[in-house]
Amino acid sequence: MGIAEILAVLAFLVAMVALWLVSDVLKKVEAQNEKFISAHIRSIRSDINEFDDKLHNMKKAIKIIDEKITVTDAEILQQSGAAKETAAKLEKKLLELDQSIPQRFREKPQARPRSIQ
Repeated sequence: MGIAEILAVLAFLVAMVALWLVSDVLKKVEAQNEKFISAHIRSIRSDINEFDDKLHNMKKAIKIIDEKITVTDAEILQQSGAAKETAAKLEKKLLELDQSIPQRFREKPQARPRSIQ
């Protein structure tokens, strides 16, 4: 074997050892990244998920309240219409009653006493 072949084999072995060392270092770095993710990012993710759940529940509550407001508005409009009808009927009945009283039984308005100035 020539010196070039021996040097090539040695270079190949050095390259393989370098690849093995790099892969070992990468495993250690990945382990540290996983620890960092576990310590920091997972807690943030859980907080975000909790916030999303609360936001979803608030949206449901707002939707329910909005529906109740719509129903209440409709009921108020209905009751207002009924109150107006009742007031109109009452006014009509009062006018009929007033017109049914004969003139001789009506009380004449009295003059107001003058105040001392």
